[in-house]
Amino acid sequence: MENDIQKRIDKIVHSGSEVPAVIKETLSNTCFLCSGKAIIDFVYLAREYYDSKEKEVYQNASLLVITESGVLYVEEGKDEIDISLGGYYKQFIPLDKIISLKLNSVLLNSVFTIDYGSSSGDLIEIRFNRGRHFEEFERLSATIRQLL
Repeated sequence: MENDIQKRIDKIVHSGSEVPAVIKETLSNTCFLCSGKAIIDFVYLAREYYDSKEKEVYQNASLLVITESGVLYVEEGKDEIDISLGGYYKQFIPLDKIISLKLNSVLLNSVFTIDYGSSSGDLIEIRFNRGRHFEEFERLSATIRQLL
């Protein structure tokens, strides 16, 4: 399993410029939020565009990393920090703060949700294409459940 994870990490880290630097930094274990912590599993969602000309972004690139101590979520261009300005969002949630995991799917639209607090804003929601990533999120859910 570790070899498989390392191969997946190397494939993303050594790929071209289409992978945001913040994603590569996180997977290289140089990110301050996960430095020194072993990556147990992760899911990477590449940036998607509305058309083949790749001018307007449909979905920002995002990464969900599981370590022995928690979950790290990284997304480029989150909220008021626009993707064109190189903005990104990072959030680390300790495992003991996770209340629930949800995996909802209707046709090709799926949502993976991590609830980690008492208010409605304490959620991480990742929307993804079921046809491409459902098995990855099922595996990730199982990994998190085993660690809880």
